[in-house]
Amino acid sequence: MKHAQTCIGELSKEKQISKSKMEEASSAFKRTLNAIESELNAQMQYLSHVCVGTPHQGSTFASQQNIALADHTLSALSDRLSQIYAEHMPSSSDDIPMR
Repeated sequence: MKHAQTCIGELSKEKQISKSKMEEASSAFKRTLNAIESELNAQMQYLSHVCVGTPHQGSTFASQQNIALADHTLSALSDRLSQIYAEHMPSSSDDIPMR
């Protein structure tokens, strides 16, 4: 903004600065705008990775999701094994014949 203000301020004066000074100020303004645009693009790129769940430095969301899924799977397998054991393995009191 400072460079744009310089350009506009010099244009409004009765005695304007030289063409080279004006071009220098305008090119400095353009460089500043390009730097701002680059930084904004980098920030938007970072945010797009964060928002879609892509792993990034410091993110634990995917790990937490994997742990929750593993816990659920373990619980389901444990329940199923208990069912299979109950169906196919008689209890110890059932296999002792009564005399």
